[in-house]
Amino acid sequence: MNGSSRLFIRYFHLPAITSKIFKMTLQMTMVFGALLAQMAVISFLLVPLPFMIRSKIVNGWAALRQNANYKVGLIFVSGIMVLQFIDCVQKLQRFHRSQNLEFAPGPHMGVGLLSDQLASKFYAQRNLYLSGAVIYLGLSIHTVLAIMGKLVAKEALYRDSQSEGETSTEEIAKLKETIRKREVEITAMKKQIEGVQKAYDALTDSAERSKDD
Repeated sequence: MNGSSRLFIRYFHLPAITSKIFKMTLQMTMVFGALLAQMAVISFLLVPLPFMIRSKIVNGWAALRQNANYKVGLIFVSGIMVLQFIDCVQKLQRFHRSQNLEFAPGPHMGVGLLSDQLASKFYAQRNLYLSGAVIYLGLSIHTVLAIMGKLVAKEALYRDSQSEGETSTEEIAKLKETIRKREVEITAMKKQIEGVQKAYDALTDSAERSKDD
């Protein structure tokens, strides 16, 4: 078997490669679970929710940010994910630097060794993508929540101004109705005064006539 045939077998020795690619440690299983949870959260946040639900989400997030345990946990998890990402980058850089030497065909290279190296490379790439996606989605969720908070605050101000405008309109209508009632009462009092004045004038005239008689 020549060198090219041995190289072909080494590159396509799939059982050893696939068995290691799809094998996840507990740490990466937790990272994958966090990735799925983040995808579900950001999909839920991007749905056009009613104002009450969005305001509750924003208020809950604001209260959560004030929690000291949440801050410590967030910093701790973010630090682990960043270190995991950096470690995967360094591993891939080592594979890249040693690629020409490790993958060169020759009698000193065995099939199992090259298959393990390829599997380790794909394993590091998978971990790199998972870690990077978790970091990116974490930043995206915080950004979406910040934007949602601003939108909720603007909408709350708009709703308050609308309610104040409606209240002012109702108060103006009540005042107009009160003024109209007072005008009616004043008109009735003027008529009563005029009637009393006429009666007084009539009595005065009759009294003067009786004196003259």
